[in-house]
Amino acid sequence: MWSDEEILYYVNYMLMCLTLKENYALKSLKVMIEARNFQYAVNTQNGDIHLSFCFSGSGKANQVTVIYCSGMDDFEIVFYKNQKEINRIDHLYFEDLKDIFSQITGLETHLPKIMMATPNISFMRVGDH
Repeated sequence: MWSDEEILYYVNYMLMCLTLKENYALKSLKVMIEARNFQYAVNTQNGDIHLSFCFSGSGKANQVTVIYCSGMDDFEIVFYKNQKEINRIDHLYFEDLKDIFSQITGLETHLPKIMMATPNISFMRVGDH
């Protein structure tokens, strides 16, 4: 069982990380999937951290809750459509979250890497033919 001071420290640490490190990611979500209504909560009994938000563009779901399960050191992700739970996946690693989100919603949360080939361009001086 965590003390109130430990929970407060952990919550403040997580919020600081979200504010500093993940702020760019949240802005990207806002632009790419119209994410809004971000809510954070901590279960004071077990230290689990909940992040919920609504989004647009998917006919399958319009809200998601990501839960960091501190006791198991893994994640759960719960999808909702009009406030009704439609899918729950447990025991995920952090690196799996984006792919699961895309599979369930059909939405991408990041831009693909674009490899550009260097074009073969030759220049001519004015007057050369």
